[in-house]
Amino acid sequence: MTDINEDNEELEVLQTVLSKIDKLEGEGKDSIFTSIYENQPLILSMMMQYEDHMDQGNLTEEAFNDINDLLFIIFLFFEHKTNISKAQVSQEAFQKKLELNLSFVNYLTEEDQATQIELSEADLNKMHFKNLYLSLTQIADDCSSFQKLEHDFKAAIFLEMKTLIECMEATLLDT
Repeated sequence: MTDINEDNEELEVLQTVLSKIDKLEGEGKDSIFTSIYENQPLILSMMMQYEDHMDQGNLTEEAFNDINDLLFIIFLFFEHKTNISKAQVSQEAFQKKLELNLSFVNYLTEEDQATQIELSEADLNKMHFKNLYLSLTQIADDCSSFQKLEHDFKAAIFLEMKTLIECMEATLLDT
């Protein structure tokens, strides 16, 4: 569980990152792509998978760009809070954690609403940077492109973002 000072610091870093994202254009985005490629290529792989969804008509270009911005936010946040080049999140670690998260979601569907909320809050409280995840969900909810996505597809995106954050925490934090 984080304390208020850690929460405030996390929110300050988020504000810095969001400000940087708002100002990004051509060369700035290119340098972030390069840094992602060098330090956390799994994120680039995720971007390519979302591009495939766009090519198949499952995502609009606007939604694709908004998802990329969320991935930029995650990367830049961890770049500020950790040594991003310390280690790379592997596809294997991501898939393993994603499967655990999917099992958890499937388990939740069998529970009543009060239990779902209680267990979901307990799960979120295990995250070191839960405010990052909660902020991403709020940002996405405010995007018109996300509002147009099918519920299950949007849920899958959020689950992948949560999984990525958890994997980056496990890989990059000295806890």
